[in-house]
Parts: sequence; structure tokens; C-alpha cells
Amino acid sequence: MRKQYSWFRICLYGWIIAAAMPAALHAQVNASAQLSANQIMIGDQVILKLNADFDSEAQVKGFDLSPLDSLKGIEVLSVKPAVSPAAGFLEQELTITAFDSGTFTLVPLILRYERGGLADSVLTGPLQLNVRTIPIQSDSTALQPIKGIIQEPRSLRDYLPYVITLGAIAILAILITWLIKRPRKKAPAPPPPPPVPPHEIALKKLSVLRQAGYWERGELKTYYSELTYILREYLEGRFLLKALESTTDEILRDIKPLKWSEERSAAIYGLLRTADLVKFAKATPPADSHAPHLENIEALVQATQVLPPSPLQNPGQDHAAN
Repeated sequence: MRKQYSWFRICLYGWIIAAAMPAALHAQVNASAQLSANQIMIGDQVILKLNADFDSEAQVKGFDLSPLDSLKGIEVLSVKPAVSPAAGFLEQELTITAFDSGTFTLVPLILRYERGGLADSVLTGPLQLNVRTIPIQSDSTALQPIKGIIQEPRSLRDYLPYVITLGAIAILAILITWLIKRPRKKAPAPPPPPPVPPHEIALKKLSVLRQAGYWERGELKTYYSELTYILREYLEGRFLLKALESTTDEILRDIKPLKWSEERSAAIYGLLRTADLVKFAKATPPADSHAPHLENIEALVQATQVLPPSPLQNPGQDHAAN
């Protein structure tokens, strides 16, 4: 009976120990350090990589790098921020170098963390870095044999005379080609055609207006607008009056110095007044008055047109009817 009880206690203790071991392993925090190379030439760079793995209950603060500042012969060139590639892991890289030869021992670095509100730490293992220098030959002070002539590399200055010569030949060839193929002086352009006389413009537009048949379709406003514009344009082109910008009263005032007959002046006055009534008062003139207005203006243009000088006429004389 006692023997069975002893075996029972042994099994119970074993089960308790087996159950506690994963928790203890799980609660462990480990830190390690390694160099990308344990041996370098003086002045070369090497990577110091720090690693840590920890459980979810540990709050890792990071590695304490301050011991490296007081390490003689070793210089820290750069420090990358610590990164966590996965849950429970921490990595950090430093770039270091040495400008003295010899063997340097990198002191263990401290990984600080907290668990359950209590601060704790763990150390990395020590590392050694062997820094070599360039070996000096024992016979470096002895006389060396005469070396051959070192050829100087060619530069653009060596080819400059050839470049100048070829450039001069190219410029001379271009000049000769231009002298042979240069364009000959062109004949002067013919003078522009003389402007169309005002009476020809007016008579052509009157003919087009007659054929448009505006008044037959009841488009009186369009008809009288076109007719008065032709009259104003002719007075401005023929007699240099500002007829296109003037009112009816201003046009009647400006044509008085021309000393036209009362019949001509009355024809202009009648057309302009009738056009004003149609455009602004929407009046409707008698149907038999539309064509006579056009005929009166056509007769005015024909009577006051400038004719080419004849052999018996002075060059400055023109033909204008009163």
C-alpha cells in the first residue's frame, strides 16, 4: 500500500513539474548579439545585429547602447531604429568601424523590460572583433628597379588641332555652298491693286439689295437698315464724312457744304427719316415708297461718282452732279 502511495506521489510531482516547464520557458526573455564579420581591415565597416525574443507578458523597452560610447577603438557610425518583425521578436542593427588595429571586445549590451510592473533586464553575450592593418613589407626601404614610363592618358587638348582644322574646312565648305546656292534677289512685288471706288461698292450692294426682295416679304426693317448703311458707307468713302457713326441730323448738317440740289438733299432726308420711323417707331411706310428710295440713292451715287480723268479734263477735276 505504501509502495503504491509513493508511486502516486512521484507521478503527481512529475506532472506538476511538466506542467510548470512550458510556463517557465514561455516566460523567459532572451537577448543575443552577432557581428556580420568577426575580422575586418582597419577602417572597414561591420554590422552589429541585436536580437531579442520574449513572451507576451514582457514589456520590452529596448537595448541600452550607452556602453558602446565609452568603448575605446570602436566607433558607432549609424544606428537603425529597433523593429519588431513578428510578435515576441525585436531586432536592431548598428554599423560600427575601427581605426586602430587589434582585437576589441564588445561588452554585453543590456535589454531592459518590465514584467508585472517590475523592471528587469537581460544581457547579450560578449563579442570580439579582430581589426587587421595592411602589412608592411620588410624590404620596403630597399632600392626598387626603375619602372617604365607611365603613359599619360590622352585628353581633348591633344585632339584640339585636328578639331580646329576639320572645323575650318567644314565652315569653308558651307560658305562655298552658300555662295553657289544663295537665292538671287527677287523682283519687287507688284503694287497692290487700287482700292475699289466707293461708287462701285455702293452700286453693287444696291443691286444685291434690289434682288433680295425684302420689302416684298414684309422685312421692312432689314430693307431700310441695309439701304441706309449703303448710303452712309458711300458718303463716308466718297466725301470723307463720318456718316457711319453720325445721326440723321448730323448727316444732314454735314452734307450742306456740298451744295447739292434740293432734290438730292430731300432724297437723303426722306430716306433717313423713313428708316428711323421703321427701325425705332415700327412704322409702315406706303408700299409704293420702298423702291423709289432705292432708286433715289442709286441716282445720287451715279451722279456723284468719281470718273477717271479724260485727256481734256484737269487731273484734279471729278464729276459730281448738283
